[in-house]
Amino acid sequence: MALVDRIHACNNAKMFNYLPFYAAGKRIGWVRDTQVGLLSGLDCFSISPRRVDFSQAVHGYDEITEVLDGAQRKLAEDGHIKGWRDERYAVRPHFGTDPLFEMERSGCPFFGVRTWSVHVIAYVWRKGDGPHFWVAKRDANRPTYPGKLDSSVGGGQPAGLSVTQNLIDECGEEAGIPEEYARRAKPVGCISYRHETEAGLSPDQIFCFDLQLPEDVIPYGADGEVEEYRLVPWQKLMEILADGDDFKVNSALVYINFFARHGMLRPDEHKDYAEICAGLGAN
Repeated sequence: MALVDRIHACNNAKMFNYLPFYAAGKRIGWVRDTQVGLLSGLDCFSISPRRVDFSQAVHGYDEITEVLDGAQRKLAEDGHIKGWRDERYAVRPHFGTDPLFEMERSGCPFFGVRTWSVHVIAYVWRKGDGPHFWVAKRDANRPTYPGKLDSSVGGGQPAGLSVTQNLIDECGEEAGIPEEYARRAKPVGCISYRHETEAGLSPDQIFCFDLQLPEDVIPYGADGEVEEYRLVPWQKLMEILADGDDFKVNSALVYINFFARHGMLRPDEHKDYAEICAGLGAN
């Protein structure tokens, strides 16, 4: 195996299996062709051979949110949307544009709606030995990717919250990192990917942050989502990533992105260098 396999594992979507989903006059998602029929009994959708449309008779942020919420609850009752969280994400074609409506987090993959998240790589830099990463191990009872290795801090971007405040909240709630340190996290770019699972499609983007910590600031599983943190030297971490699927699929890309940005991957030493870099911005 190799690092490029982590790129392929995350960017595994076969887009020819999806129909575009339109709402509020915009293409905002993708519905798997085998799931389109599940919408035929819901009055707020119209289906054609080439696309799925949310009702044009429903207008405005609040009304679309309410009607679509009812449709998602029906799909959840019938077992087609699982893991309801009572957490809403703002839906928009592109980040930075005004949101069109809100959607229950667990329903976003069914409709192939793009979501955003923040991921923080917290590390200690040791002279002569480079970065040692605080790698999270997810709790065994997490509903998704239980027991997998993860970025130091990660969380979805909920509606009504700035990226900065979300980062601060996640650092404190998930890893016990005080706000004074969380505010030092440096924004270092964005990763895009298209990942499909049984739930549907996640054509998502990650806001990446680097956070260098002093030796005496030690993350811990503050809210129970993380079982433990391990301080892992960068060479060892690269081996773990290359050798198997120990990591949550999108979090693996966050570490690989760090390696690429800091010159730990080199074109002359990694034959897959160009493919790796391209895969970090797949859509």
